[in-house]
Amino acid sequence: MTFNKTFSTIIIFVVALVVALLFVFPKYKESSSLENKLAQNQAKYDADVEYYAKIASLSKDIDDKKDLLEKINIALPTDSSLAPLVYFFQKKGAESGLVVKSVVMTKNSSLADNKEIKDIIFTLNVLGNYQGLKNFLASLETSARLFEVNAIAFKSPVASQDANKSKNQQQVYDFQLEVETHSY
Repeated sequence: MTFNKTFSTIIIFVVALVVALLFVFPKYKESSSLENKLAQNQAKYDADVEYYAKIASLSKDIDDKKDLLEKINIALPTDSSLAPLVYFFQKKGAESGLVVKSVVMTKNSSLADNKEIKDIIFTLNVLGNYQGLKNFLASLETSARLFEVNAIAFKSPVASQDANKSKNQQQVYDFQLEVETHSY
């Protein structure tokens, strides 16, 4: 039995086509699917690398500007407690030559509003001379914490205990200051 070359070529071609369709084509599809997954994972990986590089860069910037952020945290503290402020006012008053008679919190916007930055207003009663008040206001202005003096009122000089004292002595006044500060 002799086969015709043309017939045998067609049979070999059909068998090769069937083998390709049954075995090679599914593996090709699987390979294409895996290549697509690899490309997607590579893109996700590249995006994650870029994201973490940006976070590292921002972290480095924050570390570089840590001193400035510390100053902002001092200027706008997160707590609105009264004790550190009273201590600050007493210390600066004593350094300026004033006696702090009382510190009264007159308004705290954190109780009234839900703002991000809260306003705290104090009324300070101090006793001293004009130069002491001037020094006290200068120390408030140059302090790291943000203070705003809204109003200043004063009463007539305190009567002198000894009438024989010289006229060159500075007058002692009773000052009332309304001071506003802020916190987070």
